[in-house]
Amino acid sequence: MSKVLILESSSRHQGATTRELAGYFKGQWAQRFPQDAITEVDLFDDQVRFIDGDTIAANHSDGKDLSDKQKAGVAYSDRYIQYLMDNDVWVIGAPMYNFSVPAVLKAFIDQIVVPGKTFDYSTGVPKGLISGKRVIVLTASGGNYDNPPMSAMDFVEPYLRAVLGFLGVSDVTFVKVQGNHPEQIEAGKIAAKQAIDKLIVGEKVGV
Repeated sequence: MSKVLILESSSRHQGATTRELAGYFKGQWAQRFPQDAITEVDLFDDQVRFIDGDTIAANHSDGKDLSDKQKAGVAYSDRYIQYLMDNDVWVIGAPMYNFSVPAVLKAFIDQIVVPGKTFDYSTGVPKGLISGKRVIVLTASGGNYDNPPMSAMDFVEPYLRAVLGFLGVSDVTFVKVQGNHPEQIEAGKIAAKQAIDKLIVGEKVGV
């Protein structure tokens, strides 16, 4: 039995391609693996807080003599970290907003990249503390960013691969829908859903 975490970050609840793909993934996974648990977390609806100075100080301390505010900040981060630890497969909906990830997703990342919990830097060399996870990133953009010169403006895939790798997660697959014309979007969705079907049964894809 696997546990699946679906993270949504689109600010749109209607017409969002990443939400549509996440919903498709959920339905297909549940159909194939009805015994598996699926947890959905909507980062936009949660309005993930920006990490503050008290929490940063607490995260870099020995954990003793924390103020009530620091304890609350640590507990807030721990809740999101626990979601990651508890689930085997992470599905991240990450639409491209102005060449990067939505602010709520960045805020989430700032909450879960914590020394001693998700990575270790005690030796001066970073070591990810999360292993054995499989990540599928569902992303959509208004243009094609696969090739130069547009590829230099894609700060979604390189950033997420870097962050996930820093945490120790290397099994990462991106499923993309690119373009702003209705025909492109529909064709992209069909290809993306086909890729999702393959991923669910463990096949490699190149979407």
